[in-house]
Amino acid sequence: MWDDDNYPRSLYCEMCGKEMGKRENAYIHTYDRIVMCAKCFREEFDREYTLTEKAEFAGYTVMDASDYFDM
Repeated sequence: MWDDDNYPRSLYCEMCGKEMGKRENAYIHTYDRIVMCAKCFREEFDREYTLTEKAEFAGYTVMDASDYFDM
């Protein structure tokens, strides 16, 4: 009998090759079906997007201080 972390159909990170256990988050691209571990996803996300883009993804409006006081 297999325990939860050693189930034979494991996911592997396509960037670093790490085997991800059942309790780990796997980041899967919706169109390309690329599977990444959290560490590789974070590195890829940091490389791909600027801080402004990340803030906008999280729901923040990016403006300078003078814009804020003019509201």
